[in-house]
Amino acid sequence: MLSIGLAAATRLAASDAWNESRFRIDGKIAFLSGAVAHHQLFSLQSAAPTLSHIVLNSAGGDAVAAIAIAREVRRRRLTTYVGPYSQCASACTIIFQGGAVRVVHPQVFFAYHTPRWYQPSRASVSTVAAGRDDVRASFRALYRELGVPESTIQEFWHPHVMFYYGADELLRRNIATAISDMGLTDR
Repeated sequence: MLSIGLAAATRLAASDAWNESRFRIDGKIAFLSGAVAHHQLFSLQSAAPTLSHIVLNSAGGDAVAAIAIAREVRRRRLTTYVGPYSQCASACTIIFQGGAVRVVHPQVFFAYHTPRWYQPSRASVSTVAAGRDDVRASFRALYRELGVPESTIQEFWHPHVMFYYGADELLRRNIATAISDMGLTDR
């Protein structure tokens, strides 16, 4: 379990380094960290076909980008992994679900919530609502496709609530397929 004080966690979440969007490849392994963004999808799409794993450490980011990245991860049949002292929250959880094999370190936590959608100043309410509903439908379809139990999917749709799961709970809910220390970190 990650154990840091609230003040330290607040500084970490607010730091530029944490919010920076990063993607790098080392041999057959891709490392995605920081804020989820579209450029990570483009980097993944241009990666060699021999890529076998993607290691995640992210507090979330762009939900639309996350869905596209998850689909590319699934198309490539990559193993997704969240290592020690890492987190996978919000949009990152969608990418994790794309893995053909989904492995978590025993000391991780995941944070889930219903997709949020913010209205750009010039967008109409109906346009934003339609976009939000499309994203939520994509989330639900992807979770169902990957075998996440319907009760877990329904739980995610409580507004204004974050759900935190450790490794054992992720395995029990069929979110993770294995718990293991694969020795992969981006540190």
